[in-house]
Amino acid sequence: MSKNRGVGEAGCPEEADPPGAESFRCSMAVTQVYRYRDGSMYAVCPRCRVTMEREYQSYCDRCGQCLGWASFGRAAVVRKP
Repeated sequence: MSKNRGVGEAGCPEEADPPGAESFRCSMAVTQVYRYRDGSMYAVCPRCRVTMEREYQSYCDRCGQCLGWASFGRAAVVRKP
């Protein structure tokens, strides 16, 4: 019996990141926030793992990954030195 796989935003598969340049169009959830000693917190791009200066931007300003913010309220906080 074959498993019926859903399709997420922009027609992208929910369970996998398709190969190639088109994968940057598929939204990836922002699931981590880095918290630094001075109390500042920055969201982390799920693809390149670099912190972003602004929250809720549509694309990572470094790698161009399309970002999903729906679950950002439940993002894991990672303490950084």
